[in-house]
Amino acid sequence: MSVSTHVYQAVLKGSPDRALSLVGGSISLDASRRPHVSGSITIAVPSLATLAALDPRMSPAPRIVVTADATFPWGTQTRSFNLGLRDRTVNLAAGTVTLPLASDEALLADKGPLEDDITPLNYQASLRGLVGYVLDKVIPGATLAAGADVPVPALAESSNLIRNPRVAVGITDWLTTWTSGGLTPTRQASGGPSYAPTYLAVQASAATVGGYIYLSEASLAVTPGKLYELSVDVGANAGINVQVDAILYDAAGNIVNFATPTAITPGASWKRIATTFVAVGNTVKVRPRVFINGTMPASQYVNVTAWRLSESTGDRAADRLYFDGGFTDTAQYDYGWAQTAHASISTRKPLIASATPDALTWRAGKDAMSFLSPLVQAAGLRLVCDEQRVWTLRSEGYDAGGALEVRHGVNLIDGSERISRDDREWFDAAVVVYTWTDRNGIRQERTDYYALSPSYTLLRRFEFSTPFPGPGFAEYAVRRAQGRGRQVTVKTVADWNAKAEQGITVVLEGAPTQTGETSVVTFDFDTDEVTLTSRTIDTPPGAWVLLAAGQKWTDSPVGGSWIGEAV
Repeated sequence: MSVSTHVYQAVLKGSPDRALSLVGGSISLDASRRPHVSGSITIAVPSLATLAALDPRMSPAPRIVVTADATFPWGTQTRSFNLGLRDRTVNLAAGTVTLPLASDEALLADKGPLEDDITPLNYQASLRGLVGYVLDKVIPGATLAAGADVPVPALAESSNLIRNPRVAVGITDWLTTWTSGGLTPTRQASGGPSYAPTYLAVQASAATVGGYIYLSEASLAVTPGKLYELSVDVGANAGINVQVDAILYDAAGNIVNFATPTAITPGASWKRIATTFVAVGNTVKVRPRVFINGTMPASQYVNVTAWRLSESTGDRAADRLYFDGGFTDTAQYDYGWAQTAHASISTRKPLIASATPDALTWRAGKDAMSFLSPLVQAAGLRLVCDEQRVWTLRSEGYDAGGALEVRHGVNLIDGSERISRDDREWFDAAVVVYTWTDRNGIRQERTDYYALSPSYTLLRRFEFSTPFPGPGFAEYAVRRAQGRGRQVTVKTVADWNAKAEQGITVVLEGAPTQTGETSVVTFDFDTDEVTLTSRTIDTPPGAWVLLAAGQKWTDSPVGGSWIGEAV
């Protein structure tokens, strides 16, 4: 085996950087673990000032860069690891300090919001956008490498409780009242927003004070204790200020409370105005209304249309968008009327399985990694940070690039092979159960499942206490498990180009050639060795994956036997 030398350095980053006296340690890259990179180094006890700076409680946490410089007969290699300090243990007798280190996934596990954050709901069109938002919240300036993107829709069933919400069939559902002056309501057949072209035009017949536009019935049924969103489109003469609110009633028709009003000066262009309220106490009915603040001069107007009153789904922006039963169905939603068109409740029902709005609500106290992981994995991806602080969204087919080869009698120091059915790493079917408590305190449960074939042989069950992120994790888990039943572990002189999820060929004495990809790579600074754990398959001598560069498959000495891609 060729002689090589390996020189290691450790530096505590800062102003200025502080050199650390490295005694030993190891660093691992693991394709199935968070954080992806972790390890521990041992240093000689430094100065008091440096020791004080090695405090993992500091903000930001200290960062240590470990560098390996290797010299081989054929050339040189350099590899550096920029990792965060997680712990510090001083051994006074030995005169050493042990420093556990980790890549930045550990930082995502450290931090979450103090209050519920609904901003992620704005990123339903882009998983990358959602991940970027969270990364920037926790690690400003974090880099997400370029790559494919997928939507993360959060669909929810909903009802618009207001009948005739865009005044499509007359104005008998709507009334006006005022303190002084007069208001004249009329129905206009066109000119409203594109989604609600018909509207109620209300004009002052004389200078009017304290004018209201409201639903003629106070029988919109609501559930006590639940949260509701009320919204409407409004247009008015310049300078006229309006507000939207609602009166809350009990079963006997007594006023319980009023929704908190939201005011706006819309101008001639249509603008949407909304308010949120809880059906407090024994509220069972509500009456939505628009109030004209101040005086509206004679002949001036306020126009209203596209009313919506819906129970909150958790997605406030979506809950304030207008719909009625006359909307054209989309790939995501089916729209309809509960009974008579434009005279009954409108319904919106999801047509596809998706995440719930709860899954895209970043709950107070929930760390960033726990929030993101279900969404990322449901898309068949993993969020990984490497030793250079570069983040990637990796699919099952991710290839770290490059290739390794370990051969008995050439560069192999030690090796072993294991096949198991009982370590829970391999399975060919999965059931995933999600349980959570929604915003109304109701316990929810959703199930996802996947099997490679109807004749699956080993089922694994996962249970997660998190909102349903949409289907996909079960398939993701099953497909990732396929290469895990068999693993080969080999040890060789440290190759500093080695990475997890990298192609590898292993030739052991008396065993078929193994090809596959690395899953765990562990560098040992004490022995200058690297241990490679790989998911592999037997590979016959004529397989195309063993062909030399430039050699065609038809050149295979046994006529070209084909094997499936290693998982």
